Amino acid sequence: MPDARVLAVTTAAGEPVLTLIKHAHERITEFQRPGGGLAGRIRATQTTRHYTLIDDQDQTVGKVVGDLALKHFSVTATGGGEIARIRKIWAGLTKEMLTPLDHYKVEFTAPSRRQPAP
Repeated sequence: MPDARVLAVTTAAGEPVLTLIKHAHERITEFQRPGGGLAGRIRATQTTRHYTLIDDQDQTVGKVVGDLALKHFSVTATGGGEIARIRKIWAGLTKEMLTPLDHYKVEFTAPSRRQPAP
């Protein structure tokens, strides 16, 4: 894809999980299922610290808002309850000094909605 960054996410065994596509000229990142179908989007809104989470039916399912330093983010569902926190963490001296890469830790704060298998 021209003017896009593509990241394929796989399991340790190399099985595809999803693909992220960051479009260069739009403030949107797409998530695709292993078969190529759309799973959802992240749309940057207002500033670089406000994001809208959108499902494959173009419905808003959540919001992400970061602090002014872009180090702590709160993820909320459409109903308003927090479901996760994202925090920028120290990447190590070499990576911090020599690359633009950042490390983040995700903490899920809401209980899982998954039902146990019968």
